[in-house]
Amino acid sequence: MALRSFVSACLLLLLSRASSAQGVRGTVVEGGTLTPLSGVVVLLVDSAGNTVARALTDEGGAFRLGTVGAGTYRVRTLRIGYRPSTSAPIVLAAGQEVVQPAFFAGAPVLLDTVRVRGRSACQVRNDDSAAATFAVWEQIRTALTAAQLSATHRNLSATVVTHQRSLDADGRRVLQQYSRISSGITARPWRSVSPDSLRRTGYAVTEIDESTTYFAPDLDVLVSDGFAEDHCFRLVSETGRLGIAFEPTRARRQLPEIRGTLWLDRASSELRRLEFGYVNLPREQESAAGAELEFLRLPQGAWLISHWSIRVPVIETRYAEAAGYTGVRRVVRRSVRGIKVDGGDLALVTRRRDTLWARPPLTLAGVVRDSASDAGVFAARVTLRGTALVARTDSTGRFRIAGVLPGEYLLDIDTPSLEAIGVTRSMPMAFTDSAGEFIARVPSADHVVESVCTEKPVGMVAGRVTMQGDSAPARNATVIVEWNVFAWVASEIQSRVRWVDTTTDARGRFRLCGVPRNTALTVRAQSDAGAATLGARIALEAAFTQAELVLTPAGGRAAAFSGVVLSDVNGQPIADVELALPSLAKNVYTNENGDFRISEIPPGTHQLVVRRLGYRQLNAALTFEANRNVERRFLLSRIVALDTITVTARNLPEFERNREMGLGHFLTRQDIQKQEERELADIVAQLPGVLVRRNGSRGYIASLRGMGTSIATESNRCPKLRFEFRAPTPPCACYAQVYVDEALLYGGLEGETIPDINTIPTSSIAAIEYYAGPAQTPVRYSRLNAQCGVLVIHTRRSPL
Repeated sequence: MALRSFVSACLLLLLSRASSAQGVRGTVVEGGTLTPLSGVVVLLVDSAGNTVARALTDEGGAFRLGTVGAGTYRVRTLRIGYRPSTSAPIVLAAGQEVVQPAFFAGAPVLLDTVRVRGRSACQVRNDDSAAATFAVWEQIRTALTAAQLSATHRNLSATVVTHQRSLDADGRRVLQQYSRISSGITARPWRSVSPDSLRRTGYAVTEIDESTTYFAPDLDVLVSDGFAEDHCFRLVSETGRLGIAFEPTRARRQLPEIRGTLWLDRASSELRRLEFGYVNLPREQESAAGAELEFLRLPQGAWLISHWSIRVPVIETRYAEAAGYTGVRRVVRRSVRGIKVDGGDLALVTRRRDTLWARPPLTLAGVVRDSASDAGVFAARVTLRGTALVARTDSTGRFRIAGVLPGEYLLDIDTPSLEAIGVTRSMPMAFTDSAGEFIARVPSADHVVESVCTEKPVGMVAGRVTMQGDSAPARNATVIVEWNVFAWVASEIQSRVRWVDTTTDARGRFRLCGVPRNTALTVRAQSDAGAATLGARIALEAAFTQAELVLTPAGGRAAAFSGVVLSDVNGQPIADVELALPSLAKNVYTNENGDFRISEIPPGTHQLVVRRLGYRQLNAALTFEANRNVERRFLLSRIVALDTITVTARNLPEFERNREMGLGHFLTRQDIQKQEERELADIVAQLPGVLVRRNGSRGYIASLRGMGTSIATESNRCPKLRFEFRAPTPPCACYAQVYVDEALLYGGLEGETIPDINTIPTSSIAAIEYYAGPAQTPVRYSRLNAQCGVLVIHTRRSPL
């Protein structure tokens, strides 16, 4: 359905037209007190009774009327609530400007004494009812003219909330709504076609495609003589207000027309409201189409349109065939499918920096819900950014903020969960009225961590760094989270340090992703003012943990050492390079990016060794200062030729003794060598009592002994098992303890990482022992939680 009526938002407006110096200047004052009157309509009328110029008095009652010709004129004043007043004749010569100090307004009109008989002015012309109707109509035209003249003042600016709504067929339920805040100057809420066009074609036009364009009368149409000639008027009354109802004359019954009421306040005679609907249209269109306007008078006398709304139906046309006496005929059925509403409200009127009028503050009501569970979030802090307006949600997640003006805002939401990781949820909103409830859906901290932390493992350490004895945050402090991992390197298990680091923001906050869960962590903070260290752990079922660090000068005596190791040929990073400080018994290995870091280094000069098999060893003396981080980049050169490396079989006397006792199951090097092309899990799976759980290429050793009993669920606590990868995880099982070269990799304790044995190359294995239960397990490997079996792996070792 086409809608051409509302161009933009209501108001006032502006621009006085430049005129020649010829005209009349003066001031309108109260007759008894000589008080200047603002907002009075002043007309310049020629000798034939035609209005040649119009003006609206300013705050000082002053006006100026310009004209283009010499002649005799009168000044006519129209004031709301008063009868018109006309001055004595004024003779203007060519180029002359007449200045008259005072013009007096007319006598009061008492509308509260008007009696309403309900007869149309089209039927009665010369009785008291017609006179009363004419008096009321004159007050309405005065207000409409003042609104027109207010639209010529460019020193006023306004903020307007416009909206577009889609309603259901009954016009009750809002299906869709769009609101927009605009500021500036605009001439009127809508601009109609000319009064002459409306007289010829009516207020609605049906196009060839059966769509309908509706026209609404603007101020020019309402004050025109043609509108008065085309409509019949009668007085109507309600408590506290008096109105003129209008409807089209009989001569216009064949044209789409409007019928409605203009309402005035009985006590002040001020125009308050216009409401109208469309007539002479199909029933379904008449039932839904219409519009309304509300008027506002500023203390300075200007008139504005404070609210407007126009609604049009969306018509659905269906064709059907119906049988009749003359045969089958085509039937057209039309119905209202929905209603479109365009409208707006004046929110604020200013003149330069002064506020002339503001809509009374409203209350913003809303609810904060968890985006996953849709449950209300308790104790969330809701703030309108840029204001001092703030509220906390109750146990149902609801909040109310009073004193909010219509406008566009950014809503900042801090939930207890999000505050823990230093995240604020912000969302834009256009606040237009107190109707309805604003719904804000926010994610939990766990969901934020999983979406923000894309690197593996998925875990976050978040917190804040402060200085001891100082409430100010420690900005730009370095924060490092370190942990140890076990890696299979050069035929043996090695402990490697892994870390992530960042700097604090202006609020002293930090967030670090890529931290493993259920692993012992060391969190360090360091700045020129001091340092701090604390231990932490992300719980197995959680996605993050908090760390609050307080920098102290005493905590800043140690130094740190970090950097990168690259190839001197192509500048590519080299992994698994060992960097050792022998005098301190400290060493680390570079990660896949060639990065390394060593913490807690005492101040002083220490010897550094950088080495990796196949590369030339580097030696250097480095000086470390307290509370400082030393950064270096090392370039390693490959060794051109290496001596022959011989791998010899290991002598495993204890393995042989255990095999002679016959309590477990054993695989020798010869047994393994026959199936060396297979993964280790496939080889171990051949042993009696072994159950292999898989996830892709990964293999985990469990015991058949625990299946079908309470062992798997009670002793190993399946819901809390930890694997070296994310979901989907293997199902609950009774997972065996694992030793590699007499070092315990997995002891069956809650939260330990179950190792993937396929990461161990079969070519590096010398022998395997497997014991199905505690009764078979030798004392050397006998521990608590051994009821799910014990797997012992012996590797072949190089003499290097």
